[in-house]
Amino acid sequence: PAMVSNTAFIGNQVIGSQGASGVAGTEADGGAIWVEGSTMTIQGGLIAGNSALGGSGGDAPGGTGGAGGNGVGGGIAALSGDTLTISGTTISGNAAVGGAGGKGSTPGSGGNGSGGGIASDASSTVALANSILLANLAKGGSGGGNGYGGGVYTLGTTTFTDTLVTLNAALGGSGGGQGVGA
Repeated sequence: PAMVSNTAFIGNQVIGSQGASGVAGTEADGGAIWVEGSTMTIQGGLIAGNSALGGSGGDAPGGTGGAGGNGVGGGIAALSGDTLTISGTTISGNAAVGGAGGKGSTPGSGGNGSGGGIASDASSTVALANSILLANLAKGGSGGGNGYGGGVYTLGTTTFTDTLVTLNAALGGSGGGQGVGA
């Protein structure tokens, strides 16, 4: 198990790579913290201004452009059966942004942005207490990518206790993307 106490993670980025001609961009997970198959406790501190930016799809003149990569967990990504416990922590101004679809005679689709503040998969458990999730962003990439969960995107079990979730946004990318769950 990992323990983080009264620590600041500010302005970190993880950026997926651009796809080659007609190939999808890569996914970017966990702008500040990426937990995979582990138990982590975060007590106090600040997770702010971090981002997970999916890679752009590769252009394919005369062909089909590659899909943009997904941006998952601008602040924190909990993937693969994690247990994440957060208390007394401010998670603010983070962004998960999908990569743009590649250009071509048929454009590639934009990647999805999931969990501007926190993203967790179906096998993970997240518990937040006495914390603040403020002004985080999930945004789909151009080419119709979707934005899911500006503050939190979770497919697993998530509990909130005395936690403020406010002013977060989920925005779809240009070309028909949707924003789902601020």
